[in-house]
Amino acid sequence: MKKTIITCFILTLLTSCFQQVRNDAENMIEKEPLEIRHYKSDYTPLKAANFVLHLVDTLSQPVKDELTLLYNNMVYVEGGTFLMGDSVTVIADELHTQPMFKETVGSFYICKYEVTQRLWELVMGKADANFKHPDRPMENITWTDGNQFMQKLKQLTGLPFRYPTEEEWEYAAKGGKYSKHFTYPGANEENFEDVIFERENITDNDREYMTNFVGQLQPNELGLYDMGGNVWEYCENDYRPAYNRLPDTGWKTIRGGSYRSDKRRCRPQSRLQWRADKAASQVGMRLAL
Repeated sequence: MKKTIITCFILTLLTSCFQQVRNDAENMIEKEPLEIRHYKSDYTPLKAANFVLHLVDTLSQPVKDELTLLYNNMVYVEGGTFLMGDSVTVIADELHTQPMFKETVGSFYICKYEVTQRLWELVMGKADANFKHPDRPMENITWTDGNQFMQKLKQLTGLPFRYPTEEEWEYAAKGGKYSKHFTYPGANEENFEDVIFERENITDNDREYMTNFVGQLQPNELGLYDMGGNVWEYCENDYRPAYNRLPDTGWKTIRGGSYRSDKRRCRPQSRLQWRADKAASQVGMRLAL
């Protein structure tokens, strides 16, 4: 009898706490109905025919082959309108993913894969990753490092590579116009391990706690790999604590979760703030045009 009373008390307390969090979230958004701040890239997306690869003549053949492969791996994403963020009735305690709103993105390109150490080393001369292998994602880089890499990549290819914006990233992770409204990028709860490499996947004693080779799991509706897990991916945007708040200069947004994340962090809506000058083994990048 005593155990039953204690159990009921705990359940009542937990229910009350959750309801309070939800009420606080709703009140915060209702009391400060600021305008949604849309973020647009400084770059105007070009038509497919305008993206022509112009490789520097003095490059070695292996480098030319790798850059040509990168060019062929850029996926065209037709723009459209989608619901961005989370509803407070779904996720009450993650204000940074709220409020949910309609967003429209133009057409753009995004790479099938996260930037690998192979590509980074070919462009930069050296890849100082924590988990070294040419086919693992490049990590241990700052947002600024990524910009320097893209500047060199532009010089070698003639293409205006950049980070995707948050809007583009979430739209692509959700499958763009082909979206099937999955919980995760390309899968639902029952088969999330088919598409996401995060800490619940690393269960065997003979597997080390580290990043996975890129492109080993199933892609999402657009044919994009590792949009959830493996490494967090930098976006072009300064971080906003909520979509109706001003950005925090010096902080950037990262998306997608990593090998160290739980699966909730690997949803398309999930986002975190990250210092532009900070590097870590769980943060990498993906290229856009």
